[in-house]
Amino acid sequence: MNALWSSPAILNAAIKGDTGAVIRLAREAQGRSQADLGAACGYSQPVVSRIERGQRHAYDIRILRRFAQVLDIPPQLLGLSGPLDGVTEPPMNRRDFLAGTAGVVASTLLPAIPAPSTETVADALRLVTATQRRLDGTMPSRDLAEPVLAHLRMTGRAVTTAADLDTRTDLAAALSEIAGFAGWLHWDMYDLGSARRYYDVAITSAHNAHDRLLGAYMTGSLAAFAAELGDTPEALTLLAAAHQQLGTNPPAIAIAWLSAVGALAHASAHDERAALAALEHSQAAVEQQAGESPPWPWVFAFDSARVAAYRLASTVRLGQTDTAVRAAYDAGPLLAAPTRQAALWRLDHADAHLQAGEVDYAFTIATDVLDTSPAQHSARIVNRARALRRGYAGHNPPSAVRRFDERISAASA
Repeated sequence: MNALWSSPAILNAAIKGDTGAVIRLAREAQGRSQADLGAACGYSQPVVSRIERGQRHAYDIRILRRFAQVLDIPPQLLGLSGPLDGVTEPPMNRRDFLAGTAGVVASTLLPAIPAPSTETVADALRLVTATQRRLDGTMPSRDLAEPVLAHLRMTGRAVTTAADLDTRTDLAAALSEIAGFAGWLHWDMYDLGSARRYYDVAITSAHNAHDRLLGAYMTGSLAAFAAELGDTPEALTLLAAAHQQLGTNPPAIAIAWLSAVGALAHASAHDERAALAALEHSQAAVEQQAGESPPWPWVFAFDSARVAAYRLASTVRLGQTDTAVRAAYDAGPLLAAPTRQAALWRLDHADAHLQAGEVDYAFTIATDVLDTSPAQHSARIVNRARALRRGYAGHNPPSAVRRFDERISAASA
């Protein structure tokens, strides 16, 4: 096996930071199938396939350590260092990290051969964006906003001073990604005017980059923003534009996501027929994926559980409480995830029970949401919780409502 680790194919892949190729070559050398490797590592065959093809979201230090253990790969070949056991590291997108540190492998395994420097300015800027996005799960949006906006301004200057068209185009795509993230942060802060402005920048920059998928994603993000605010005409106009940007043969995940956003927009206008049709279209697109890996900039899977979550959000707006409660059950663990989006869906679940007259249970769910870390620093979640409270007009509220009132007061302080 030592001959394999020093083979040109393995070393070239390691120097380039192509950890997926290293894993694939090691697996093939051992005569193992993707399904067999997945079973040994605790992942499905499609996940192994995505990792080997270099899907960005799959490159997590913990995942790479697991593959190194099972395949007996020297850790340096996967951009890892130190012992494989007893080490706790935070999630990190290793492909983004390795884009700027390919020399680590070269200096460790090939000290006489310097690694080629291929990183562009846009690559370096994307690495900063990736790092900031990782912090989004643990840091309040208001604390992240300032460095993200500084990063946005710096990237904007880089675009305007780029020496050639290709560089300017690549930088425009990087600018779009940063602006979209800035829009997300300000939406979470419930600074709606700023959120809209940054999404507009993201869409314009994607257009300047001539990246149709990126443009469709950013346009769809602004459509989701409009749909949540109840601006159905704008949301539907933006969704039509996003579909047009996708062109022919769009990726299934794009259709699934845009259709789900469309369902939310129609539900906000109480158009039951259109909302349910859009949800069915979304589910049909999910079933057509057949293991298709999400293309960048989609970094999340869109499966039946996510369609169920959108069905929950849509049907609660339509007043279909029984359907909404069933959809919450179908969404399963997705609603329990420690994310802001999951917290919002759980508030929709609480709203469904409130509409059904189950006041205690509704406000128990909502109080649990406010006790989670995503809600404690999110003005968007707190605003949604206030809207839920306005939906209850009873006199002499029960203890569950009073506890909720205490939490919402603390969150608003």
